[in-house]
This record gives sequence, C-alpha cells and structure tokens, in this order.
Amino acid sequence: MIIHCTAGKDRTGVICALILSLCGVSDDGVAYEYSLTEQGLAEFKETLVAHLLAHPALEKNEKGALNMISAR
Repeated sequence: MIIHCTAGKDRTGVICALILSLCGVSDDGVAYEYSLTEQGLAEFKETLVAHLLAHPALEKNEKGALNMISAR
C-alpha cells in the first residue's frame, strides 16, 4: 500500500494498518509495512527536520523534530 502524505506515519499509518489488518495481513506484516516509513523518509529527513525546526513550537528542539518524523 502506498499513500502519499507528508510523513504517512500517524493518522495515515494507523488507517493503513487497520485496512491491512482487515484484509488479513498478519501483525508482523503490518509492522513491517509501517517500518518502511523510516526508509521512505530517509532521503528527506534533513529537509523535514530543518522545516520543523523553523516552527516556533519546535525551535531548537532537534530531538522533538526527529521524533516527529521517525517510525520506530
């Protein structure tokens, strides 16, 4: 399943996980699909973090910005 979204891991990721589960995909399969978010965002990570750090709510909080775009 491919969904084009800014990060695709929060609301979109949960909806996709539910859909995959309803389609009979195993929990391990769903978790694997979700983990692909890390790979998909890897080349954009630096740009996304810079963008997030420009927002007053995350200014000087690189750890918070990295947490927002990670999918552990």
